[in-house]
Amino acid sequence: MKEGTFSLRMPEKLINYCGIKIDQKVAQQMQRRLDSLSEKCPYPCDINLVFEKRESCFIGKLEIKAAALKICSRKISHIPYQVFSLLVDDIENQLLDWKRQRFSNELEMSLNPSFSYGRQVR
Repeated sequence: MKEGTFSLRMPEKLINYCGIKIDQKVAQQMQRRLDSLSEKCPYPCDINLVFEKRESCFIGKLEIKAAALKICSRKISHIPYQVFSLLVDDIENQLLDWKRQRFSNELEMSLNPSFSYGRQVR
C-alpha cells in the first residue's frame, strides 16, 4: 500500500493508516457507521474502504461485494471524514435502490406467477 493511503476492510475490520492522520474519535465514528452499513448489506459480504491523499485533497473509494451484489462509490474532498460521509451516503442509496428492485421483483413474482422479471409471460 502506498504512503498516503488509509484502508479498512470488513468484516475483519482491519484498519491501516499510512500517511493519513485520522483522529481516534473520528476513526470510532467511521467504524460505527461502517458497522451500521454492514448490517444493511447482504450476508456475507466484503466491505473495502480506501483513502488516498493527494496534494490538495483526499480520494475515497468504498466497495461492497456479495454474491448477489457489487456496488462501488468514489468521492473527493479536502476533509477525510467528509469523503467518508459522502461515500457511505452514496452506498446506502445504492443499497436502497438494489433492495427496492430486488424485492419488488420478488413480490411481483409471488403475486403474479405469470410475471417473469419485469416481463409478462403469455
